[in-house]
Amino acid sequence: MSTDSGQAPLWQVYLLQCADQSLYAGVTTDLVRRLQQHNGQLAGGARYTKGRRPVALVWSDACDSRSEAQRREYALRRLSREQKLALIAGAEEGGKDVTVAPFWDWALRQYAREPTQALLLTLQSQADLVILEALFAAWLSTEGYRLAAHEVAAMRDTTGTWIEEVVLPLRAVREQWKSDESKEDARRHLLQLEVEAERHLAELMWASTEALRSEPEDSVTRERAMTETMEHAAARMSANMLALPGFENGKFAAEREQLVALLLEST
Repeated sequence: MSTDSGQAPLWQVYLLQCADQSLYAGVTTDLVRRLQQHNGQLAGGARYTKGRRPVALVWSDACDSRSEAQRREYALRRLSREQKLALIAGAEEGGKDVTVAPFWDWALRQYAREPTQALLLTLQSQADLVILEALFAAWLSTEGYRLAAHEVAAMRDTTGTWIEEVVLPLRAVREQWKSDESKEDARRHLLQLEVEAERHLAELMWASTEALRSEPEDSVTRERAMTETMEHAAARMSANMLALPGFENGKFAAEREQLVALLLEST
């Protein structure tokens, strides 16, 4: 792809299928050239693909920046082979969102509402709830997907390290500096880093549930979800919440019901 126009290059994240049927993830600003490099037609291919030629492009998606492309590449590499194949199959079917943007935009709108934010922060403190997980479970229900405990466990296999080693430490430091006015600028910078870390967490959750989102259970489609009664919508959202750590075995039932009501109110 030419970049002589002076415009910023378009970054893309991609998956290749190698001759040994393994899958390789990478990023580039020029898919055609990169594919030629991986196949040895031009210099500069990856060491991994050098002994697995020929390779074929099986999936790609555009990104807003190099950092976003690299975050998504990281998320792809943490997926199992089955999850990668589900991602490829979903893109081939067409008509399905292949980026996390729809969920992320919805989550930001919900979290901006003061009553919802206050309740989520209380549950984060008292129930060790991962706020973004709760919002994701809720959003899945609005799209017609049912989330089971084993799917949450599989998602945590992908997201757990990022939560424990990045998201929680950033939050802990920011909280420690809350009463120190001299660190106000540093706290604002940490908050920006937190948002970026949460966005990457959303991408990890999105990628790890591709198989789930490829086929709604019980033939529940988005259109049906939009026309069902509030009672049924609340029941399905509540069921998704019950699969999460913090709400398991009926814990914090009243708070869960209140959260469901607040989220449905503005969905």
